[in-house]
Order: sequence, then C-alpha cells, then structure tokens
Amino acid sequence: MGKAAVLGIAATIGIANIVGGAGAALNATAFNTANQNINSGKLSLTLSAGSASAGFGTAITGMKPLDTQTRFVDYTNDGDLAFLTPTLSITAYTSSGSGGTIITAGSADAILTTGAAAVTSGIRVWVQNCAAAWTFTAGSSSSAASCASPTDVISTGSGTATVLNRAVPIATLIAAGGSGTAMTNLINTPAYVNHLMYTLYIPDKSETTVNGKTNALYATPALDPASIQGKNAWVTWQVEVKQPALTTGNS
Repeated sequence: MGKAAVLGIAATIGIANIVGGAGAALNATAFNTANQNINSGKLSLTLSAGSASAGFGTAITGMKPLDTQTRFVDYTNDGDLAFLTPTLSITAYTSSGSGGTIITAGSADAILTTGAAAVTSGIRVWVQNCAAAWTFTAGSSSSAASCASPTDVISTGSGTATVLNRAVPIATLIAAGGSGTAMTNLINTPAYVNHLMYTLYIPDKSETTVNGKTNALYATPALDPASIQGKNAWVTWQVEVKQPALTTGNS
C-alpha cells in the first residue's frame, strides 16, 4: 500500500474519532419562573406588665391571713403559630435573683411551700383572663378590678367565683416542676393578647407568738414550717407553650 493510501486511511480514522468523541446529546430542563417561598413558623410568647400596672415588678410585702394582692400581666403570642398546651409553674428562690437557693416543694423557707401546712395555710393563687385590659384602681382591693366576662386560667373550678373558692395552693405550682400546671381559657392565635390577673391570697389562720416563737422547737416563726409568719421568697412565674400539632399539606 502506498504512503498516500496510508495517510488517507489515518485521516479518515482521525475524523471518525473526532466526530465520535464530540458525541451528540439532547438535554432539556424545566423550572418555575416565579420563585416558591418556603419559610418556617415562629413560636413566641412575650410577657409584659398589664395596662396601668407594674406587673410582677412590684413586690408583695407584709401579707397576713385574708389579705389579697393582685398583679396584672399580659401574654402576647407574637409569633405566627398557634400555641398548644400552656402550663404555669414557678421557681422560688431564697434571695433576689436566680443566684439564691431554689426552694423546693415541702421546704420551710417560705409560705409558698410550708410542707403539709401549705395546703391549708400557704399562699394561694387564682389566675383569670380577660378579653380586654382589666380596669382597676391602683392600691385598691382586688375586688375593685373589673372585667366584663372573666374566665378562669388557674383555678379549683369549684364554688362561686371568689378567691376563697377558686385559689389553688401556690405550692402545687412548685411541685409541678418542669411539667407545670395546665392553664385553661388562653387564646392561642397569633397576635392575640391574653390579659391575666393573678390574685394571691392567704387563707384564714390563727397563730399565737409567745416570746417571739410560734413553736418552742424553732428560734423564730420563719423557721417554723407550720407558721406563715416571717417567710420570704423571690418568685419567677413561668408560662410554657408547645408548638401546634404536626401537619402535612398537599397542593
């Protein structure tokens, strides 16, 4: 075979390789011309003092049997999810701030938790909700606070609607710990403001102090677990809510 023939064959093979290497391919794509928005929900609850009130920022001092004290606070759902299963619990400390020792259920350090005596003698609390801000006169008795149609949030649920019948031992809110006590009649929709009134009350109780003692076994009433006198605590009121039920969607 001549040199020219060999070169011709080589050129033909080279061209074939180039064509075959380039490879013919068809491709297609499709996409949405308007971007689809995907976002996550926000679960958020904020606490603020009620209208014309200092809320929990005002200390309660010198309580005695049959005294009542009210505090007005607002809880706002400032997220975009409707919350579920609201609960209330408290953490009580022996000194101001979270640096103090935590008072546990059954402790004798406060009238919040005076052991078995707390059921009948310790501070009680009744929590109510109002569709609008409560109206009241600062410094007046709790009975002067008014709402068109109040509903119970934390309550015994029994008897006529008075603090005597409806208030629950505050010790139970400590005993509840992380699980909390279920709250009822809270509106869970986004942007809604729940206007709550906390009424604290000490039931009727008689004590006699002899030479500065309510019980000879204790140096002071503050150390006597059955006494309501001389007790002190700093309290954090905690409302916890959960996310709504899981959802799946088709569209």
